[in-house]
Amino acid sequence: MPLTDDQRQRICAAARSYLGTPWRGQGRDHRGIDCIGILVMSLRGGSLEVDEGTPDYQTIDSKRMVNTLLKYCDKLAPGLPF
Repeated sequence: MPLTDDQRQRICAAARSYLGTPWRGQGRDHRGIDCIGILVMSLRGGSLEVDEGTPDYQTIDSKRMVNTLLKYCDKLAPGLPF
């Protein structure tokens, strides 16, 4: 099912809300976030269900998650303001 414009905006807004958040392994909040965490939390911000596998990262398919995010969001050129 395609996303609505509202869902796309919420995904992007959720991702942007983590600007300046420190890196923390397996982080999933504004106290700290990691590379998979930003994908998970951004997609959840758009009310999408995300199955990220086990917490030990052994089964996470990061390429699948990145492709999912890119399916719903537009890439921005480096240096563009948010």
